[in-house]
Amino acid sequence: MDQNIIPVEAIRERDIDLILLEELATEPTFCRWFVERLELPPLSETDGAWRSISDFGVGETDVLFSYFSGNQKIMVLIENKLDADFQEEQFNRYLQRADEYKNRGACSEGHVVLIAPKNYCENQNDFNSYITYEEISQRLESTSSQRGIFRSQLLKIAIEKMRRGYQPVNSEPVQKFWIDYWSFRKNL
Repeated sequence: MDQNIIPVEAIRERDIDLILLEELATEPTFCRWFVERLELPPLSETDGAWRSISDFGVGETDVLFSYFSGNQKIMVLIENKLDADFQEEQFNRYLQRADEYKNRGACSEGHVVLIAPKNYCENQNDFNSYITYEEISQRLESTSSQRGIFRSQLLKIAIEKMRRGYQPVNSEPVQKFWIDYWSFRKNL
């Protein structure tokens, strides 16, 4: 197989969610690095990781990571952004969910984190705490395992997508259909 062929044409936020979910659910060294990089309370033991959690009627958490630091339970609410804009009040809804977890006794501390390409992270003003795709990619590549290198490559494809932005593709048959449809509707 040609080594210059990329394994996938495009990566979506959901794909990154699943990569992150698997790392947080199965790889203790990644979890430890993640917590240390964010300067959170030290990790004693992981508790779990979940995707697309909608709690308390205030939106959705892309990835929820829970761990113990000594006898304290820590929850990390992760917003993953590739190229979409923030929704109105999205950051505040994350803070509300983190507060609700704490107020209801589900955790001792709740932290809100952004995961996104470096350019995205540096050009937003809401999330003070973030890890870039580039950092995660480097971390995965540093394991020197085939799996880590492959996942690092997937993150690099996502970073490139963000840098390129949306690339429309003109389809003449589709364009002709919509022009014909518009003309038909106009003449009714």
